[in-house]
Amino acid sequence: AAVMAVWLLFDNLRDLQTLYHEAADAPLWRSLQRLWRQRTKRPSDELSRELESIAAAAKGPALQAQVRVRLAELAVDRGDGELASGHLAKIPREMQDDPEIQLQMMIVLGRGEEAYQTAKQQYDQAPEEHRLYFLQMLTALERYAELSIELAKLRDADDDALSIARAAVLRALASGFAADALEIAQWLVGRSKTARDAVILGTALWRHERRDEALTCFERAAREQPRLFPDWIAEIDGLDEVRQHPRVKAALAKGGSR
Repeated sequence: AAVMAVWLLFDNLRDLQTLYHEAADAPLWRSLQRLWRQRTKRPSDELSRELESIAAAAKGPALQAQVRVRLAELAVDRGDGELASGHLAKIPREMQDDPEIQLQMMIVLGRGEEAYQTAKQQYDQAPEEHRLYFLQMLTALERYAELSIELAKLRDADDDALSIARAAVLRALASGFAADALEIAQWLVGRSKTARDAVILGTALWRHERRDEALTCFERAAREQPRLFPDWIAEIDGLDEVRQHPRVKAALAKGGSR
């Protein structure tokens, strides 16, 4: 009985601590939401600094976890997978088994299909009052490609539309949706016809295991822009093999000799 009383006391203290943290962090949660709504209008470095300051000030693990997920997402957007993994490793231990955090981590790490299946399973298993989050995630994941293409088509083929499409391809690739990325990239290259966008289409084809077609895109970009091509490839995670491929090296040499 004495042991049981100790555990009950411990649980009550833990609940009180959680309530204290939630109350103390309330203004920071509002700051995080406000900051994230402005993410498309703020430089990435500035956003990262402000997110780090929120993480440093946070009392509770829930807020710290959400900030780390967002920092990881910014790192993925910049093509820095190693930095993204580093941020996710800093998620407090007690939050790493939280279903919502696990789902967000899968998406950031490019495991899109696994995230979809997990959200489906968690939606089926969750109590009624917790189902809304997983339903929203399922809806977002199902409509990812469709919405990206709609955004890209908003202004037909002007520079803004093409910029939106480029960002959509890279985000789809980062989230593990290779087929969606390929669909958007094909739309993009059909309208822009630039060497830079040939690299983006090549990346989508490469991730979709269509290596020969991908190499054709990379060869074209390397021939047309031999000086810029290495930087373009370096910006995208996971293309080390492309840099060393004999076809790409030959195309670079041909472009450089013109």
